[in-house]
Amino acid sequence: MAPHSPWQLPVPYLFGGLEAMLGLVAFTLLILACSYWKLSSGG
Repeated sequence: MAPHSPWQLPVPYLFGGLEAMLGLVAFTLLILACSYWKLSSGG
């Protein structure tokens, strides 16, 4: 008879980890895109 929801997860930690992963992926893609453009431009 608990008033809370059955799945008690640390939501801030969950969203924090998700944001960290997305940020890391975006950063890696940005670095790869920059290096690719530098190589393809004949630099």
